[in-house]
Amino acid sequence: MAHDEELAHLLEKIYQDSALDFREYRKTSLRRRIARRLRAHRIHSYSEYAAILDADPNEYQRLLDDLAINVSDFFRDREAFSVIDTLVLPELIRRRQAERRLKIWSAGCASGEEPYSIGIMLNRHLGDRIVDWDIRIYATDLHEGTLDKARLGIYDKAKLESLGEDAMSYFSLDGSYRITDRIRRLVRFGRHNLTSDPVISRVDLLLCRNVLIYFGRSLQKKLCLNLHWALSEGGFLFLGEAESLSTPIEGRFEVIDKRWKIYRKTGATEKARHNGTEA
Repeated sequence: MAHDEELAHLLEKIYQDSALDFREYRKTSLRRRIARRLRAHRIHSYSEYAAILDADPNEYQRLLDDLAINVSDFFRDREAFSVIDTLVLPELIRRRQAERRLKIWSAGCASGEEPYSIGIMLNRHLGDRIVDWDIRIYATDLHEGTLDKARLGIYDKAKLESLGEDAMSYFSLDGSYRITDRIRRLVRFGRHNLTSDPVISRVDLLLCRNVLIYFGRSLQKKLCLNLHWALSEGGFLFLGEAESLSTPIEGRFEVIDKRWKIYRKTGATEKARHNGTEA
């Protein structure tokens, strides 16, 4: 119990000092990640670590590096992306054909593979017509260092080994592999905290994969409500395979693919707990 109280005090301190709010994250995940910082400093208690944060403000960035979830791949879970490619994107393109505008949000984009994957699929569908569309793929993450890498769009060959010849045509080779400008210009990267910042609104497709699993139940419920609010009517939500919608909000989504957690927004929209941004 004392250990839990120490952790609670540390998380409150982090929030008060840096506005980084991890108070409702899953405690098992937090303990494991903070333990890396304790080992790095050869200390054993959260109170000792709090003293290090006071003495070295740069330690907050190192802590954030360890707390950030930066696992990502191109077309991660191929079957899931196949559903997006064959069902979701064609429907959105038909629906938005008149205004030729699509808004997509990759929340928790890590190093950019997910939003670039969506960009590649849209280019396949639209071909040369893509220049006539206003396509905005917003890619957000909490970790600025990871976003800097994503903006560059440069990847090691090992990251691309599983891609087919068609997907590889969207990379240029100059010592390393860089996503082509044709795809990069579709994506807008920015820092965003899902737990505290306003959501992007009127989104046609919202990818928030393997993010909710790191939050406690009450925060999951709040975020599910906010994600519902962020979507346009009939917009699609794409979660991670191990995730699910909180019970009160299940009835506001139609299940498109049960296994891969792909949903379509239905029903009346409740006001979110904070205002959305038009972007």
